[in-house]
Amino acid sequence: VVRHIESVVPRVEIAEPGLVFLPVTGAVSYYGSEQALVERLDKELEVFGDEHRMSVAAGPFAAWQAVRGTSERSRLFIVEDDTTFLAGLDIAAIGSDDLAATFRWLGITTLGALAELPYDAVISRFGRQGMDAHRIARGIGNEAHPRDIPQDPTMEATFDPPIEDFEQASFIARNLSQRLINQLAPHGMAPH
Repeated sequence: VVRHIESVVPRVEIAEPGLVFLPVTGAVSYYGSEQALVERLDKELEVFGDEHRMSVAAGPFAAWQAVRGTSERSRLFIVEDDTTFLAGLDIAAIGSDDLAATFRWLGITTLGALAELPYDAVISRFGRQGMDAHRIARGIGNEAHPRDIPQDPTMEATFDPPIEDFEQASFIARNLSQRLINQLAPHGMAPH
């Protein structure tokens, strides 16, 4: 699946089995619009059936929440404004039941209500967990972290004067192949 996605948008972040995030800014420019990109990705994934859902948002959290809210009939969803979209979500979306229960007890039932609280007050009362929740509610600081696609490794040698016989070429080829293997080993790869 990832290879099919990377044929349209390179550098996919594999968040967990069945969940990927893509930085799509360049792809949106290339395909002309978010809708065109989503349709192209949808077409690329048709070979796997129609049990996939996609959303486009400025950040992964908003995209994930949008995908969770899509129905089987509408598999494609585009978030026009992350802040507005996130503001209407239930406080449980922060991912911590205990913290969400505390916020509810305080009368904070949506991410929008949490985002309106002063940042310093949330940090002083709830610490790191509160800071993360406040940032999520405001749609700040979450971006896709795509995997690096290694460049095709190449080995090259030039000779002046040129090689004149098969024995020399064979010796050099063995040397180059060993250098290639050594270059691939740190990536857990081997030539085939």
